[in-house]
Amino acid sequence: MTFEESYFGQIRALTGSRMLKVPGMRIIMENDEGEILLQLRGDVGKWGLPSGLPEENEEISETVKREVWEETGLIVSGFFPWGFASAVESEIFVYPNGDVIHNYSLAFYSDQWEGELKADNDETLDLKFFNPSDLPEMIVNHRITVDRFMRFRATGEFQLF
Repeated sequence: MTFEESYFGQIRALTGSRMLKVPGMRIIMENDEGEILLQLRGDVGKWGLPSGLPEENEEISETVKREVWEETGLIVSGFFPWGFASAVESEIFVYPNGDVIHNYSLAFYSDQWEGELKADNDETLDLKFFNPSDLPEMIVNHRITVDRFMRFRATGEFQLF
């Protein structure tokens, strides 16, 4: 499905670049070595977490599975929510084309998936696992998500950020 065909693409066509408040998800996917999967995104040219927005009539669990598949080629089987991102300071994002969004993203974790990593060279330019202490330059709010995940892991407390 192209962006223009997606639910969000159809809404964007009606609203232009005006700020939209959008529900979504992002996910920390960790391998057996404790490394986190990042994708080099085609839209902004920076590393970020697998993430995305729901389509019409789609539950968030379906969004997680679909977005992970579309962006990584992996089939995620088990995941759980650990935080919620909505801070004005970090969750308002301006795309290179001028479109503005305010993210309201439920953050998930998974270490359960199958398949092989596959970048589509459009939405995802590259996929790699990184040690959390040696991350590349990332989309700011996704880097904050990794930091807050580390806080969640240390405290066990659901994170609002």
